Order: sequence, then C-alpha cells, then structure tokens
Amino acid sequence: MATSCKLTVVMITDRTYEVCRRSISYLLKQTARKDVELIVVGTSIDEIAADHSELEQFGAYQVIGIEKIRSTGHGLSEGIARATTP
Repeated sequence: MATSCKLTVVMITDRTYEVCRRSISYLLKQTARKDVELIVVGTSIDEIAADHSELEQFGAYQVIGIEKIRSTGHGLSEGIARATTP
C-alpha cells in the first residue's frame, strides 16, 4: 500500500492507545499531518483500542499487533518494516 506521505512516525505502546494519545495530539497539530504516516505498535490490536477518528487525520496510519515487544528497538523495527513511505 503505497502512500504519498513523506514521513513515518512509529509509536510503541505496551498498553492502550491512551498511552500515546498526548503525543499523537501534538502530531495532529502539525500543518503537514497529511504528509505523515503514523504506525502504532502494540501487543494486541484489540488491546490498543485505537481512536480511528483521530488517526484518519493523518495521511496514512497502521495499527499493528505483535505477540511480544521484546525491546524498544524490536517494536520500532516491526513498525519500520511495515512503513509505506519511501
């Protein structure tokens, strides 16, 4: 799924979307938010319980569940591997 976004931001949560909400609110204030692909990585898509009405304001977004986040680097690499920006 190719996008016209220019930047990917990967956020990791070990719990729910609420853990990331404040940071995401700052990204939403950016005038170039349509150029941003946001990837939220957690241990379960259901547990993350993302607010899609907020995420739809970005150029693209993905919510990814992985079995276990072994480290920050592991979570980031899982998100980066799924990025669609060049």
